Amino acid sequence: MSFNLSNKQSMTCLAKHFFSTIALTLLVVLFQPLMAHSDTIIRTNALPDSPDLRFQYPGTLLKAALDITTDEYGPYEIKPLDQQISRNRALIELGKGNIEVFSAPTRQNWEEEALPVRIPLRRGLGGFKLLFIHEADKDKFASIQDINIYKRIPMGGGSQWSSTLAYNKMGFTMVGGTEYAALFDMFQGGRFDFFPRGINEVYKELAKFGPKVPDMIIEPTVAFYLPNPTYFFISPKQPELAERIERGLNKLVWNGTFDKLFFKSFSENIIQADLNSRP
Repeated sequence: MSFNLSNKQSMTCLAKHFFSTIALTLLVVLFQPLMAHSDTIIRTNALPDSPDLRFQYPGTLLKAALDITTDEYGPYEIKPLDQQISRNRALIELGKGNIEVFSAPTRQNWEEEALPVRIPLRRGLGGFKLLFIHEADKDKFASIQDINIYKRIPMGGGSQWSSTLAYNKMGFTMVGGTEYAALFDMFQGGRFDFFPRGINEVYKELAKFGPKVPDMIIEPTVAFYLPNPTYFFISPKQPELAERIERGLNKLVWNGTFDKLFFKSFSENIIQADLNSRP
């Protein structure tokens, strides 16, 4: 656009153009941070206040990792999933971008089809398994000295759990269920005789489900070890979010917060398990 500066009308037009340009520039500058840092929506099973005990600690870590990276990556909003879903379904929804983050024990196809953040959330603690048994079977289990005998006794587990797949490959007699809470009903009903649970969850589960399975106890002499770390898996449609969470977790490790949260959540469980007394 060109202007003839030799008359008043042209000067007025130029002034209007100048001030409207300034006003537009100011609006862009004022609102640019809002546009650049709109909330990142994160749909996930990892919630600090999850009704499912297994996802509370991952939820605490996820929130801490996002908080510590807010200055760099901007604000976020965590939203719970609409309903509890199976492992297989969760991977499908991650692939579609309908879930942004899912906390789960690792598995080869998950590492191939989603974006794993390879920082073990519980530092491998979940690999140490104690056994739920019926109190009436206490002497029977205490007398077992051969792992092959365990393999012949029906064992419970989630049908889509990574640990169940691993136990199956090792030759254990697995009885699977698709619903987490229903596994305790199956145990009470005699569908299986023992139920390995990670040190990080077994005591909380005893407190929660013990009232409806009154003869359920933790076997006092044995522990299984099955390395199977829990990671955050990120939708392949969200590579920047995967980068952010990995960066946030590493910052928590460097500043000591990761250890503080871990021991605050699990030190009592580690002491209770007393692994040194379980040869």
